[in-house]
Amino acid sequence: MNEFSIGSLSVAPGTRTAGTFPVARRGDGSVVGIPLVIIHGVEPGPVCCVDAGTHGDEHEGAHAILTLIKILEPTKLRGTFVGTMALNLPATEALQRGNPFDHWMGDLNRLFPGAEGGNLTQRIAHAYTEHIARDASLVISIHSGASYIYWSPLVMCGGHPPSIELAKALGHEWNIIGQSEGISGASHDVFAQRGIPAVAIEVGGAGERVLETFRRNVDLAAGAILNAMRHHAMIEGQPKRASSWTFVRNRAVRSGHGGLLVPVEDFPLRRHVRAGTLLMRMYDLFGEEIEEVRAPFDGLVMGFRSFPYSPPGWPLVWLSEITHTVRE
Repeated sequence: MNEFSIGSLSVAPGTRTAGTFPVARRGDGSVVGIPLVIIHGVEPGPVCCVDAGTHGDEHEGAHAILTLIKILEPTKLRGTFVGTMALNLPATEALQRGNPFDHWMGDLNRLFPGAEGGNLTQRIAHAYTEHIARDASLVISIHSGASYIYWSPLVMCGGHPPSIELAKALGHEWNIIGQSEGISGASHDVFAQRGIPAVAIEVGGAGERVLETFRRNVDLAAGAILNAMRHHAMIEGQPKRASSWTFVRNRAVRSGHGGLLVPVEDFPLRRHVRAGTLLMRMYDLFGEEIEEVRAPFDGLVMGFRSFPYSPPGWPLVWLSEITHTVRE
């Protein structure tokens, strides 16, 4: 095994290192970059890149990577683990979805593969695509529902067969696979187009950040990465595997009015509902019921808006239309 390098960061076999891959320089001379932790094994194997903090108000992923780097032992690792807890560091520091310094084109997960001479967010995308994860064997991006959504565990990937196989390798909790919906610039789609197996996972978000439930969602994300690493023989252990996978297309059910949201008492998260099923009621600020939110088609309820107030036209429920099921 040789040393593994990304930019100026080099790590010998059986060791780890940490540092920042520089992207740009501020006016005071300080560097804006991507913080990395690299764990390099003693035997040859895949390069697994895991990123969190694409959106700065999605916190589960950073804690999942923190869990992983505490667990992974370089002397028992085959291949290399590369993790970043804050891919979009300016957004993470601002606790915002996008980089607050980029008023135009600031959503990192719409800008891959980025541009070397673009705005700061485009440069971050370029640095990750062309330098950090360029030679990856697999890429996993951790997302959550951010400040206003709660997501039940969901894997996002396109039709790239190796990416679908990676999705299946995440474990039995991750048996619902969302097909990409033509949103350009998502990192997992860009890496898949380059032949690198890549997925994005969604879990948690606002409304589930009390300690117990936040920890559960962090463990779900970390467990998915560890299971994929076992599947690729990077670490010891028998990987878990679902017996079947449900492929879906996600659609947002939007409000017609603005008002206060009251979900039904037995809200069917992660359950199948029939078209017409009542999901939420909306009340105006005078206490009158003004809208019933019903499922417009048969599908799985995968996420919901966790803010108790919604402006007109906002997504309230993410309902997944089942396209097909694959059995082991």
